[in-house]
Amino acid sequence: MLSAPAVLTGLGIAVHQATGLTQNADSITPAGLTKLLDGIRWDKEPAFWSGIAGNTNVHGKLTIGGGAKDSGGRVADAVLYPNSTTGRQIRGR
Repeated sequence: MLSAPAVLTGLGIAVHQATGLTQNADSITPAGLTKLLDGIRWDKEPAFWSGIAGNTNVHGKLTIGGGAKDSGGRVADAVLYPNSTTGRQIRGR
C-alpha cells in the first residue's frame, strides 16, 4: 500500500503535522507520529483500505482508484485519528 499515490499523499499530510511548521491543534510530535503509524496494516487488503485509499472490485480485490487528491485526505484522517471509523479500519480493529 505504501506505493499508492493516495497513501503517499496521506502520509505526507500526517508527516507535515509533525514537522513543527504547523501551529494548529492538529500539530503532533515526531514521537506522536511514530505512535500513530504503529499498528497500521499496510497489506493491500480490502478489509483495511477499501473506501479509504481504494475500492473493492467485483472479484473482492482492492483496486487503487481515484487519486491523491480524491483519497489522500481520507488516508490522512485515518492515520491521524486512530479512533475514528477509518482509523480503526486501517489498523484492523
